[in-house]
Amino acid sequence: MPSTKTSNSALLVGFSNDFLETVRNLIAYFVLRQQIVLPAMVTHNPRALRGSVDIEVRPYIEARYKRHLELKEAIKEQGSDVERSLPIWNNNWKCFPHGRGCRLTHLDTGERIEWDAPDRDAFRIDWFLNHLKWRLKHELDDPYVYRCSDWMEANAANIEVVEKAINCLIDLRIVVIHQDHTCKLRDETTTLSNTSHLTEEVIAAFLRRLTYYRQRQQITIKAMVELRPDFIVQVARDPYTMPDTAQRLEHLYKHLESLPEPGSKIQTGIWRNEWEYDIRYATCTLTHSETKEQIRWSTSDPFAVDYHGYTQHLMWQFNSNQENIYLQVINHWLHEYSEGTSDVFSRLLRLISLLTSAEIVALSRNEKGLLMKWKDR
Repeated sequence: MPSTKTSNSALLVGFSNDFLETVRNLIAYFVLRQQIVLPAMVTHNPRALRGSVDIEVRPYIEARYKRHLELKEAIKEQGSDVERSLPIWNNNWKCFPHGRGCRLTHLDTGERIEWDAPDRDAFRIDWFLNHLKWRLKHELDDPYVYRCSDWMEANAANIEVVEKAINCLIDLRIVVIHQDHTCKLRDETTTLSNTSHLTEEVIAAFLRRLTYYRQRQQITIKAMVELRPDFIVQVARDPYTMPDTAQRLEHLYKHLESLPEPGSKIQTGIWRNEWEYDIRYATCTLTHSETKEQIRWSTSDPFAVDYHGYTQHLMWQFNSNQENIYLQVINHWLHEYSEGTSDVFSRLLRLISLLTSAEIVALSRNEKGLLMKWKDR
């Protein structure tokens, strides 16, 4: 996989380009390492691999079902004291099949690798970080693991800081994040997916509603400034926050005569007599007492939009039957290109997927969840 260097303009206060490149290489290694899960799944979770591998998995599905019946029969004959241990793959790996994937744990070393079908090049951030924790203890002879460990020690950093570095790589579009929170390293040869269904009218309508929500989001930002500016200060002064984002956050509280003291992590109540607020770990959700309009902001770049907040708000607009030409365009598209899906929310997620694939909208991330960014057209 080709290296994707970060530009000097992207240099952060807390992250050097060299460290970001180290993290990128650690991710690339993990993507290679997680391939070991695939052959284990052929044996122990073959159904999840349908369409993901060239092997005809039906015989493996039948073999797994036969083993399952034999296990049930053994338990029935020998009683409830029979230990139902996890299956062992390749004599060395304890195998825990789950959903679309599988978790392998090495019996001797304790190394843990986890992967979900179908994309073998996709990875989950939490699973990568779990594996990196193990490597930092056991594989310091690897040059990138050593560099990561050395940087963490020199900067008194923990694994949460490495997660912030991944968020930075996502902001820089070196790592691409998807709606299901899986990620992929961006390949310079990657081609855009087919977006023939996306007309200019639909794209313009969607971006108009994004802009509208960003304007509505200002209400929640004002609530946070009044109720919990300490969260905003904390994010703005984090040395690992993007400089331009930090500057926009600082602008929100620069009028304060003194910096606020940190408060409780969870707070609820009524704001300005008409909004119910729910503040949880730097995320604020406002709900209008009469209209039930809900607006959410996860303390981040004020120019970005909270992904969960936007999708829920758009559904609220559909359900409240607002007569807006841009809503009508989007709603028409959702029904015209349903592809057999009756759930309007699922269609909306598909539309967003097409827009992100076409790089019209970019998904980003902070510690609280997904964000949406775009360039006004």
